[in-house]
Amino acid sequence: MSTHDDTPRELQAATLFGTIESVDVATATCRVRSGDILTDAVPWAAQRAGTTRRWSPPTVGEQVVLLCPGGDTHGAVALLGLYTTSNAAPSASADEDVTEYPDGTRIVYNHAAKKLTATLADGGEIDITATKIKITGDVEVDGKIDCTKTVTATEDVIGGGKSLKTHPHTGVQSGSGTSGPPA
Repeated sequence: MSTHDDTPRELQAATLFGTIESVDVATATCRVRSGDILTDAVPWAAQRAGTTRRWSPPTVGEQVVLLCPGGDTHGAVALLGLYTTSNAAPSASADEDVTEYPDGTRIVYNHAAKKLTATLADGGEIDITATKIKITGDVEVDGKIDCTKTVTATEDVIGGGKSLKTHPHTGVQSGSGTSGPPA
């Protein structure tokens, strides 16, 4: 049984700073080292874990706060997300929400500029599966576009400076002949 004199020591042991030593993604647990202490497998606190779930496992070397109820590491939970010199903050802007991945991919939303930027690492791809995708606004593409079905335009399509709706043809003749290419 603890005495009143033990309370400060128990409170101090209830919260420890540590570093992720290993991660078991199959069980969503990790082992944390804090000084000479190495925990058994303990869960990490996820951003969301209800009907909406977020998966972002910790990495070896990541600094955490270890919450140890009653000072016992057997029931501990690792709170993720302390920046360190080796794992510095990916931004210093109060206007940005940034996610940075180990391959160099970055997703940045700057609410002051109202701009979302996604930069994928070399060789990266984006796959979107949806019944319908609606884009309101102008779209610029710097690269080729491949389409496996019909392309529909309510106004006009312009290719190589030629209007699909209004371009004239050369070599027009009556009858069953074919006109020449667009002028």
